[in-house]
Amino acid sequence: MRYPVHNQQRVLHPSIALRKKHFYGARLSEEDILSFCDLLLAPGIHYISFGTIKAGRHVINSFIEFLKCYHTIGFIDRVGSSNRGMNLYELFLSYRTDELLRQALEQFFIEDFTYDFIWIIYPKSFESHAFIHAFLDYVLAFNVDQKIPIVFIGS
Repeated sequence: MRYPVHNQQRVLHPSIALRKKHFYGARLSEEDILSFCDLLLAPGIHYISFGTIKAGRHVINSFIEFLKCYHTIGFIDRVGSSNRGMNLYELFLSYRTDELLRQALEQFFIEDFTYDFIWIIYPKSFESHAFIHAFLDYVLAFNVDQKIPIVFIGS
């Protein structure tokens, strides 16, 4: 399923482009672990990068399990069967136009948004960047980024 072409599909969303990027290697040092914990506990939009998306998924799932402080976790990932939380990508997969998607997202943020942590897989070539950008527009419109951590994982 492809979402409609959005004018920002091939570029970073401005709110992501302006963020400080945190890069982590294959093995996390003690300092990396402490900074990563701080990042996962701080409200705001955070962009982290690992050598591979698979490594990023593994680390984020491990830390969520380790921290045990989140009750309602949401994530956006096309490959999400073994991830911790609710895959929000799957909730909105059926919307075929940008207008319908945005209406559904607005209703979701008004009526159903109860998450205390969101993580988003954001690889360089992800055909649903249009969905992620629309989702992020509503995160910013409803000031969700000021209340909870939202972590983008890239490679």
